[in-house]
Amino acid sequence: MSRLEIELPLPPVAASPNSRCYWAVKHKATAKMRSDGWLAATSAIREQKPAGLPWERATVRATFFFRTRRRRDQDNANASLKAYLDSLQDAGVVLNDSFLEPLPPVFEVDGSDPRVVLVVERVKQPEDYE
Repeated sequence: MSRLEIELPLPPVAASPNSRCYWAVKHKATAKMRSDGWLAATSAIREQKPAGLPWERATVRATFFFRTRRRRDQDNANASLKAYLDSLQDAGVVLNDSFLEPLPPVFEVDGSDPRVVLVVERVKQPEDYE
């Protein structure tokens, strides 16, 4: 299997690129996101056992589950995930997080359990086709 599904809490407001918070608040939020991302990714690796880790290239699709059906900005939603995407390299999912290709996010409604689900899929390399 060349796919990994990771469930995480929604990014805090301080992680948004439009946030105008104090730098220490942003730093604390980013550090917690990176730690939570590493923990969730390593747990998902143990449970799902994807093949061939770490991957050289991968795509990431984020599905956001919000409490309400408000309009959301796709660019800001993906940008707010930066610390989670960095943690994928820390956990050994990808060799370098600069080779993660974020796909457009999907927005859903779940009033009882707001969260973000990252689906990371390995991009096949030319040597895989031989």
